[in-house]
Amino acid sequence: MKKAIIYVRTSVNQTDEAKQVQIEALKKYCGNNGLQVSLTISNVGAGSVDELKRFVKNSDHFVVTGLDRISRDPDKCKTFCQFLEDNDIELHVVQTTDVNSTLKELLAKTDAEVRSKKIKAGLARKKAVVKTAETEANESKNKPKKIIADPYLIRELLIKKRDFKALAEFNRQEREKRA
Repeated sequence: MKKAIIYVRTSVNQTDEAKQVQIEALKKYCGNNGLQVSLTISNVGAGSVDELKRFVKNSDHFVVTGLDRISRDPDKCKTFCQFLEDNDIELHVVQTTDVNSTLKELLAKTDAEVRSKKIKAGLARKKAVVKTAETEANESKNKPKKIIADPYLIRELLIKKRDFKALAEFNRQEREKRA
């Protein structure tokens, strides 16, 4: 059996499940094509093509799910493919609809779960605000309309707050009551 290296690169926001789906598809491809997986390289985010070259050097086959997995930079991807050719390493690009559709389904499921959690949290906040408003409305209905307080304490409070306008208004109302 010929040795093969499988390479999986996922973006930062993809789940481990997405990575596992790619790995399983590539292993299945290798098994069906008489290739022995000698190494599985998994990378998250942008990978280094130069670093990848060191791992691949002693292999017969390099298996990926797409050329964009090697690098999104077309020049780097072209250089890497030339490196493979120069070292007699066969490149296998396995882009099956099963892998792509499964990845899309996983991403859609994850995205839907995140949106669902955000919507539920938003609804919970809305309910809390409505309940608070209802509670305040009910409490205000139960409160007495007229509050009787000691004029001396009210004056003292207004002086402490330094609300001299309100104090003047309060004194005027008190004089009118006595008149």
